[in-house]
Amino acid sequence: LAAGLFVSTRARATDDDGAYGRYDDDLDLRVGAGAAFMQEGPALSAFASALLLSSAGVYVNYNETFDDGRRVPRSISTGLVIEPLFLARTAFNLQIGSGRLDLLIDSFAIGLGAYWTIPRLPTNPRNEPGIEFSLGFSVPFLPRASGPMLGVRGALRASPTALAGTERFGLMEQGAYLSLTLGWRELVTVHLVDARDRAIR
Repeated sequence: LAAGLFVSTRARATDDDGAYGRYDDDLDLRVGAGAAFMQEGPALSAFASALLLSSAGVYVNYNETFDDGRRVPRSISTGLVIEPLFLARTAFNLQIGSGRLDLLIDSFAIGLGAYWTIPRLPTNPRNEPGIEFSLGFSVPFLPRASGPMLGVRGALRASPTALAGTERFGLMEQGAYLSLTLGWRELVTVHLVDARDRAIR
C-alpha cells in the first residue's frame, strides 16, 4: 500500500483537476468493518457514513467485544464528521497528481458525536450518552474515489460520570480505541446540491 501511494498515477483533465469524480456525484457513502483495539483488548468494529460533496456529513460506529467481563462490552456512536481538505485543496488547484496520494490527504477526518454503551442484559435501560471525539484517514486501493479502502480511526471518549466529575477521567479508561477497517466507498448522485436548479431550455 505504501509503495502504491507513490506510484506516478498522473491526474488527467477528465479527473476534474484532482477531484477524481467527487464533483460529478454529490453524496459519498461508505461502509466497512474490522477490528478496534482498546485498553481491555480487541473488539469488532463496523461503521457507516454519508458525506455531502465528500466534505461533511454523519457517521455511525459500532463496537462489539464479545466479552461480558469488559467495562464496555458493546457500544454505538453517532455524530458529525468533516473532511475539510478536499474542497480547500481543489479550490486552490493543489493536487499532487497521484490519485492515491491526493485521496489519502483529502480523507483526513474530524468527528464529534455521542456514544452509548449497550449492556447485554436489559438491566440498565436508562443509559446516558457520553462524548466521542475522533480523528481518522483512509488509504484507497485504487486511484479513484469509489472503491475499496483501508480506514484508520482513533477515538477518545468521556463517559457521563466523568463529565459530571463523579469519576476520575483517564483517556484509556474512558474507552479510547484505535480501529482498522476494510471498507467500500461509493459516490452517488442524489441532487442535494442542485435540488432547486432548473434546466435552461
